[in-house]
Amino acid sequence: IGKLRQQGKTIVLMTKDPEHAVFADRLIIMKEGRLIAQGSPRELLSDRELMGEAKLKPPFTVKV
Repeated sequence: IGKLRQQGKTIVLMTKDPEHAVFADRLIIMKEGRLIAQGSPRELLSDRELMGEAKLKPPFTVKV
């Protein structure tokens, strides 16, 4: 994925693993098929209330 980004490619990645999401430029968090938040990984992944609502565990880098 890193090589593709370096080549200027746009990558759309769907994951439930926040560890992968830290590398994104922009995140969209959904719950039950509905958008509940969008923004930068730093902003969204550090929001413990949002992560709880979305039933996601914060990535290791946020826990530290």
